[in-house]
This record gives sequence, C-alpha cells and structure tokens, in this order.
Amino acid sequence: MTDDDDKKEHDPLSCLQETRFRGLPVAPECPSGYDLFGLSCLKHCKSGYETYGIMCEAKCPSGFRDDGAFCAKTKSEWYGPWYRRRFRWTQSCPSGMSDWGVTCKKNEYHREMAPESCPEDEEAGICYNECDDGFYGIGGVCWGECPTNTDQCGVICLGPTENCTERIISLTVGAMQMAALAASAPTGIGAVLAIKEAYEFGEDVNYPICNA
Repeated sequence: MTDDDDKKEHDPLSCLQETRFRGLPVAPECPSGYDLFGLSCLKHCKSGYETYGIMCEAKCPSGFRDDGAFCAKTKSEWYGPWYRRRFRWTQSCPSGMSDWGVTCKKNEYHREMAPESCPEDEEAGICYNECDDGFYGIGGVCWGECPTNTDQCGVICLGPTENCTERIISLTVGAMQMAALAASAPTGIGAVLAIKEAYEFGEDVNYPICNA
C-alpha cells in the first residue's frame, strides 16, 4: 500500500475542524465612573479637579491665573499712608492649596484604579469578539466543535474506526506546524496563517472540513 492509498483510507465521519478568524483584540471595558487609560481603568476626578494622566489636579478658581502646577494670584493693592506704603495680595489661596506668596500650589492625587473586563470573550488576558455558536476561541481563531459520533484528535475530528494515537504519529509534523503558529502569534497575521495551514493540512491528509 502506498502513502497515497493510506491518506485516502479514513473513516467517512472524520473531518478537519472548521476555523474562522475572529478579528483583532478589542478594547476592555471599565466600570461606571472609570475611564480607560492605556490598559488600566482609572476613576473620574472629583468635582473641582481635572484629569492629567494618572493624576487629578485641582482647577484654579476664578480670578487666578493657571500656571500649570500653580494658581497665580492676580489681584493686589497698596495700603497704608503715603510715607509708608505697603504691598499685599488681596487674594487668599483656596482651601487645601499651599500659599507660596505670589502663587498657590495646586492639590493633586492619584486616580483610583479598578480591574477592567472584556465585553465578550477573554483569552490570556486579551479581549476578543465572542465566537459563534458551535465554535470556541483560542487566541484570534475560532475552532469548530467536532460533529456527533467523532472524537477530537488535535485539529482533526476522528470517526469511530480511526485511532487518535496512530493518527497523531503519522501526522505529527503538520499538527505541530499549526500548533506553533496558533501559539506564537494568536492574533492578526499569525491567526490567518494558522487557518491557512489548517486548510492545507486537511488537503494533505485528504480530510474534508467539518460541517462544510
């Protein structure tokens, strides 16, 4: 019996798992009252404060000049008799701000963090679109479930007359190529290549695609 004959002799129920690319990773979601900053959920700043990255910084009240980390005083007066005139600022720093004479140091605090969550499916801490019914996700690829009366053997669904161990030994190289592609680059072009490899692998061993 030739190798070609061996490829053609398999259980009629055996087939290769159907694969679909489910898209690139999607952004995680944050709880109510939090913003997504990078890959972290940070709480909104309280009233009277504005956001600066991971920090909340007090806003300058009306009548003060915003100088970045400071609120500069803008109103002053001269007082006292003409022979002993004195200068003073007529503004007081807002409550909680440090008075530095001509300016006030803004208050600031770190924004509180909260865990993010995936809107649909999560794989190894990365968010993906959920697979359709009858499929399960591994990285960026959705793999079809094996049909009734077949058993999963790697990426192949074997009928009752085929033995998984024997089939794995004969097809180890192809299966390892697919596994390496899916594991090393589960998203983007890696996922597309894994699907392409799976279909080419199925053609090599003469297995049809399940549910095709």
